[in-house]
Amino acid sequence: MLHVPTACRPCRQFTCPFAHECLDVPPADVAAAALRLAGARS
Repeated sequence: MLHVPTACRPCRQFTCPFAHECLDVPPADVAAAALRLAGARS
C-alpha cells in the first residue's frame, strides 16, 4: 500500500483523528507505482 510518512503511522485504527494524512499520496507517486507494477507483470 502506498503511504506518506507520518508520525502516527502505522496505527491500524478504523477511525483516524488526522484525516488519513498517511494516505495523502501525490498522484504522480500513484502513477509511478502503477507503472512499476504493470512493468513487473509483463
